Amino acid sequence: MAGISAIPVDPSLEADLVIHECQAGYAAGGAKFAVISCGPPAANGNFEIQGPDHHHTRFACNLTYAGQQWGRHCWRADFSGFQELGKWRLWAHTGSGYEAAVEISIRPDLHAELAEKAAKHFHRKRCGVLCHTHDGVIRSTRQKDFGKPIKNVDVTGGWHDAHDDNKWIFMAWSGVDALCETWETLRPGWSGANEPLPFLLAEAWWEVEWFLKMQKEDGSFYYAVLDWKKRRDPASGRWLMSPWAYNGFHTYDVLTEDARWLLDEWRPGGVNRLMGLKSLCPSTPEMYFAQTAACMAKFAAQVAPFDGELARRVTAAVRRTLGWLAKQTPLPAQWIYTEAAIAQAHLDLHKVHPKGGHLREAEKGLRGVLALQSPEGWFRAAPNFVCLEANPSKTDDRILIDTPFAYVIPLLRYLRDHPRGGLAKETRSSLGRFFQGLKEQIRTSGAYGQMPQYRTDGGKPGALPPEAPGGLNAWFLVAGYLCALGASILKDAELRTIAERQVQWVLGVNPFAMSYMAGVGRRHSTKKPLFVHEDDRDVLWGIATGILSGGGADYGGAGAGNVIRGGLSEIGGYDAACEETWLNTTAWFMSVTSLLAQSGGAKMEKTR
Repeated sequence: MAGISAIPVDPSLEADLVIHECQAGYAAGGAKFAVISCGPPAANGNFEIQGPDHHHTRFACNLTYAGQQWGRHCWRADFSGFQELGKWRLWAHTGSGYEAAVEISIRPDLHAELAEKAAKHFHRKRCGVLCHTHDGVIRSTRQKDFGKPIKNVDVTGGWHDAHDDNKWIFMAWSGVDALCETWETLRPGWSGANEPLPFLLAEAWWEVEWFLKMQKEDGSFYYAVLDWKKRRDPASGRWLMSPWAYNGFHTYDVLTEDARWLLDEWRPGGVNRLMGLKSLCPSTPEMYFAQTAACMAKFAAQVAPFDGELARRVTAAVRRTLGWLAKQTPLPAQWIYTEAAIAQAHLDLHKVHPKGGHLREAEKGLRGVLALQSPEGWFRAAPNFVCLEANPSKTDDRILIDTPFAYVIPLLRYLRDHPRGGLAKETRSSLGRFFQGLKEQIRTSGAYGQMPQYRTDGGKPGALPPEAPGGLNAWFLVAGYLCALGASILKDAELRTIAERQVQWVLGVNPFAMSYMAGVGRRHSTKKPLFVHEDDRDVLWGIATGILSGGGADYGGAGAGNVIRGGLSEIGGYDAACEETWLNTTAWFMSVTSLLAQSGGAKMEKTR
């Protein structure tokens, strides 16, 4: 644990005793956990739930010691049995005389309200807020005429990603999927803009319409629309693309300067070479195109009752992309994701055209996924390929950051929609083994109860070693969504508890006692975009990246002492990488909270 003290932290985290509670509150009938950490050694401990303005005990229990983590001694406080609504005082005490207290709340509609806030974050990311009338220009990437305009393409609309004005085809599919999944499971009466579709579907349509503009005639897609400009690299003597945010953005107005690049660059390593980097941007399209097609098919299935012509238009686009994919050979690390996403697309096309043979095609793809499962429950990335999670260095294009375990989602949805289907028995058995492995990993993950992240294992399949620091919120939230969906399908209460604990990690039960939902909690993520020109636009309710480790690397087996980005508090000291509210992370948060709201019987109320 050497080096932990070098991390710049908020002074409140240097107290002898710190309570890491869920800062958004707790669901009345759900799991309720907090972590109590102590700097100096301390013996045993207990905690109480007290009235908000008095010390009358309403609930009391001993703390459970969970070892030394992140440089501090940790205990778990489990007060799931306390279900009285209202605001309360959580008081913790250790045998060595250290004590601390925080206010907590127990609410009947917590998860529904959180899901609504996440949905409305997407509305705030609409590019219609800051309208670019000059999207987008395809430019030359040849050195002899680098940046020369070739042609204009209308790709206006869509969502901004992160804290900038860039738009990526590979980052937004999970947002469309989450909006449609929330509509399908909850049918909430949330209000939005005055549009002909229900709020959630109107928001999904905003992005799907952009997908259609980004789609080429053969069913493939352009890469991204970027606020970048060219720069000369003195070391190599080459022209490179540079994000404007890192190159004089204080004097650069994205609304008036014509710098919107429309990239069509899917060669392996292509965009990284354009940027002068070794590894940052995805470069192989199969998985991303399949996932985009799948979310569009889901949208078509949900919008069909409201607008049949729109559903037909989107369905035709999905078929074009599936036709393009049928001619490709995905990379081994992308094979399972691509095959699963194609199967998901067919599952939703079956809802639109039940006699079109799509269920048969979906089951064919899912059989391929099931064939890759090991006896321990984990999945190989492709035939004759090693276990995916054990070898993140071989997964290509940041898969384990953006879409971990996404190949399990179609298996769950197939079993949900076709509980007596031809693959139902095999799928149920497969999911049982998968979740058993997940449970065993989480049981040994430490005080905070998060899904352990994995580092490379020397290219050898086998045990999946946990990454010591961890902290990427997308990883936890995808695992949380899988567990929440699995809990409702497999009738497994433990999976629901795991799902809730992943959400609670994001909302404050983490080593930095920080809520990564912008605008929620006593120590929450930033409200302002960091990279765009100043216009007072806020980014409320998005979920920030989380804690990054190991000198800025996404994975690398770094010890906890090398955790350099954890975020501080609203009073300042943020790190941009930690604070970026990416679309995919917010989408997974909405997916898991909407499922928890559905199974918890929460009331649908407007966000206040």
